Amino acid sequence: MFAYGADIGWLKQLEDMGYTWVDENGVPGDVLDLLKRMGVNALRFRIFVDPPKNGVWVKEAEGGAGQDIVYLGYADEKSVLAAAKRAAARNFRIMLDFHYSDYFADPGCQIMPRAWEGHSYEKLLADVYEHTCHVLNLMTDGGIIPEWVQVGNEINNGMMQPVGSAKDSFDKLAGLLNRGYDAVKDSSPTSRVVTHLADGQDQAFCQTFLDTFLHQYGGRTDMIGLSFYPEIVVKYLGGEYHKSVQDTIENIQALAKRYEKDIMICEIGENEEEEEKGYSLVKTMIDALKKIPQERGAGIFWWEPESNSALLPDGYAMGASRVVGRKKLQFTKALQAFKEN
Repeated sequence: MFAYGADIGWLKQLEDMGYTWVDENGVPGDVLDLLKRMGVNALRFRIFVDPPKNGVWVKEAEGGAGQDIVYLGYADEKSVLAAAKRAAARNFRIMLDFHYSDYFADPGCQIMPRAWEGHSYEKLLADVYEHTCHVLNLMTDGGIIPEWVQVGNEINNGMMQPVGSAKDSFDKLAGLLNRGYDAVKDSSPTSRVVTHLADGQDQAFCQTFLDTFLHQYGGRTDMIGLSFYPEIVVKYLGGEYHKSVQDTIENIQALAKRYEKDIMICEIGENEEEEEKGYSLVKTMIDALKKIPQERGAGIFWWEPESNSALLPDGYAMGASRVVGRKKLQFTKALQAFKEN
């Protein structure tokens, strides 16, 4: 069954700050019920190793230009378990996303967890295995069986730097990823492991990474996950919007054929003010995923549709909600692409 998903890691933090959501008629409702009415059937939750208890990261700005304040959401193990139980009670399918960091992990930021700093490579293998098993055992003991588990988040440049560097020590990166895979299969055997890369439009990179991981170093995974944000491609990589969309479509087709694995877009988003553009983007990508032979297009997840830039200290503007009153939000047309496909 195709996954129409939403990553909602910020939700409980925003709710605790007093934010609420209303339906298309302005009637208040539980945000999970509203998402379900928009066609969402799967939810994604990130998990950090030892995040700040208040869910706030005071991050050093690039170039030493002071500090940035970043909301992390409540991504410790107990909070994620509570969120997963809330989701399961409404029959959502669940994805867990292990970052193997105390903070957001992405291609430019893969910070070793503080508790693991200075550990030998052999000890890090044990750390990854034990952390993954511990979290999944909490889930399964609580009656939660995640359908998908990401071992690492946007690991283009590796994870747990500098040990798990894709550039300098891919053999160690592959070892860490495989220990995560083993932990998933030992703790929650039916969960499908996802290897997640950013830059879904870059076929050459994705194939080089996956060839190295799967063929050169014996990497193990069940599915391939991609992030694709065309606005970021345009702004930071100098690409052209429509070409990046077409490149991503060609990439998901090529990866599914080359590796004979299911493909999922684990993260997608569009500017919150561009509702029609967001709707068109998601609809186009859903159509493309569903056309992959052997039903290898597994699903798509909007990253944080419940958010709006006015709520967030870093001004992240690729949610799918508009502000319609004091601390009151409403989902935009962009999410209707889920319900209509």
